[in-house]
Amino acid sequence: MTHWQQLHFEHITGLLHALGAEGNAAEGHGVLCGLLCSKGYVNSKAWIDEMVDQDDAGTPQPLTDIPPEPLPEALLDLHSETVRRINDLNYEFRLMLPDDEEGLEIRVTALAQWCQGFLYGMGIGGVEDFSKLPGPVSEIAQDLIEISRASAVTDGSEEDETAFTELVEYIRVGIQVIYEELQPVPSAKDDQQPKPTLH
Repeated sequence: MTHWQQLHFEHITGLLHALGAEGNAAEGHGVLCGLLCSKGYVNSKAWIDEMVDQDDAGTPQPLTDIPPEPLPEALLDLHSETVRRINDLNYEFRLMLPDDEEGLEIRVTALAQWCQGFLYGMGIGGVEDFSKLPGPVSEIAQDLIEISRASAVTDGSEEDETAFTELVEYIRVGIQVIYEELQPVPSAKDDQQPKPTLH
């Protein structure tokens, strides 16, 4: 079992909910990847702050029963593994999705939520108009918008499973293309050392 597989979907979802986030692990991971693609680097605290519910003033609501620091180790691991993998030249990047043992409808829904999170992360990272991005990035982003609206209509057939696998692979590669286009220089991998602004 790889380190990535040990970062279990349901466990990550539970930790996010305990901290006050409404989204699941798929959406949370999408937000993180959107921030990385748009900003180049974001530390783990800033990522989680974006996931936590905000009041009308835009200020994170106080956590009454869980101390804000330190973050759970599994979330720190997910952050560091994602930063490492999205910078990896061997294309080791993976999406955080439910296990293959889960029903296809659950996985399709989670994939749509991942895309919603990614698009949100790109937006709060400063990318507001996808049409102004470089050609391939704009096209992939438009596809992600469509996928984010997807609903699960499947009979669980082998053909549907194959189509889902191909869609996940398309998104996986597409995210790496977006990252390489928008952040051509490798980002800082140390959570304590934010990457300087590049121009």
